[in-house]
Amino acid sequence: MLQLFVANFGFNVQDEDLRDFFTPYGEVISAEVVTDRFTGTSRGCGYVVMKEKKAAKKAIAALQNFQVDRNIMTIKEAKAVSC
Repeated sequence: MLQLFVANFGFNVQDEDLRDFFTPYGEVISAEVVTDRFTGTSRGCGYVVMKEKKAAKKAIAALQNFQVDRNIMTIKEAKAVSC
């Protein structure tokens, strides 16, 4: 399993759209667009969790610099954050 951080996509992208971008490359466990806690609007970034690391790497290679709503999407492995 591998969690990806996806940034700089259009503000109209929703969870299901994010899932649809990655599904052709492998099984997507979850896809979530980060939203502003006060307004509920997209912050233009989110997280995708893919079942297989190999599929996630393939998705990164294929979708890096993919244009969404006139924005160039960037993707990288999410870093674990501990408190």
